[in-house]
Amino acid sequence: MGEGMTRGRRRIGAGTVIAALLLVAAAGIGGWFTVGYFSAPEKPPVRIPLIELKGYPEKGDRNAPAEVDGNLATVRIFSPRDSGLSAEIRRIKPDSLQIKMAENLIAEYLRMLPGRMPDSKVLGVYRDKKHVLYVDLSDDFRRSFSGDARQEFLLLKSLYETVVQNVPGAEDVRILVEGKETESIGGHFIILSALREIVKEE
Repeated sequence: MGEGMTRGRRRIGAGTVIAALLLVAAAGIGGWFTVGYFSAPEKPPVRIPLIELKGYPEKGDRNAPAEVDGNLATVRIFSPRDSGLSAEIRRIKPDSLQIKMAENLIAEYLRMLPGRMPDSKVLGVYRDKKHVLYVDLSDDFRRSFSGDARQEFLLLKSLYETVVQNVPGAEDVRILVEGKETESIGGHFIILSALREIVKEE
């Protein structure tokens, strides 16, 4: 009788061990799946490629194109001044391609800036599908600025107003320096996003 009971306990013990191993394996697989599912690294956001302004303006554009009179187009250029923003009517060379027209506009804007900032150059103008205009400037734009927070605000606002009031369809502006995003021009405002939200605050 003792021997039979011993064999029975052995059989039960072996079955229990197998069941326990199966349970552990199942729990391990389930845990691995759960951890892998919930802690998988997020995919980086898809960045919409910059698109040149060919074919601009588009249907639904809100801004009127610059008025062309003879060989020159009339535009309104905003500049930062001690008293605030100054708006002046200027005449620039028109172009059948809106990208060239926008570049001519920004070049005229840069020429009207105070100090050494007119040494800055416009390297390119682009837009994305959300009608944000990207203005790519030389590093002189950043290096030659040495003003305080108010002067930096007026600089950003003047560029924003010059673009949105003259380029058909432009709804916001982003600044690139030498083809790359830059954190700030003068250290007072972060410009890694578009300018509209910044220039609304005064």
